[in-house]
Amino acid sequence: MKENFDFLMPSVNFFGKNVIKKIGDRAKMLNMNKPLIVTDSFLRGMENGPVAQTLASLDAAGVQYAIYDGVEPNPKIRNIKEAKQVYLDNDCDSIITVGGGSSHDAGKGTGILLTNGDDITKLAGIETLENPLPPLMAVNTTAGTASELTRHCVITNEETKLKFVVVSWRNVPLVSFNDPMLELDVPKA
Repeated sequence: MKENFDFLMPSVNFFGKNVIKKIGDRAKMLNMNKPLIVTDSFLRGMENGPVAQTLASLDAAGVQYAIYDGVEPNPKIRNIKEAKQVYLDNDCDSIITVGGGSSHDAGKGTGILLTNGDDITKLAGIETLENPLPPLMAVNTTAGTASELTRHCVITNEETKLKFVVVSWRNVPLVSFNDPMLELDVPKA
């Protein structure tokens, strides 16, 4: 058994029915004045789905936001570059990911590009990040990846067709939201 190890996870984890309603208040508490919502088009298109509920909570708290809904499964470098541009074009100051592992990884990757340089492939590895990401919260809609809780950011390099990982304590979201009601209407896959 190892004598020493680290255990990292968000400092605040909300679990339970309707915790999604806390997003707006927590965003205000963290001084998130204009977060970028990072998600996919399927979740964004769901009537009263996870994205709609996230936006309703932000609206109720008076928090403005911008949206990037171009996340693909196994997010690509182009996804995080597009999200970074939406962030910059809309003067965002933080990130809220909504979805499963792909949305969370895309949000982390976006944060990495914003604060640690434009070539994320050079940051593959363990504890390669020198600068903190923008404030990050994760709204989870799946069971299994735990990307809303972990320090891993998995991105696909579309040129090499290979996935790579940026592992850093700086990738851990400040807050995660795990509301089982969000998982009722998403496909099994």
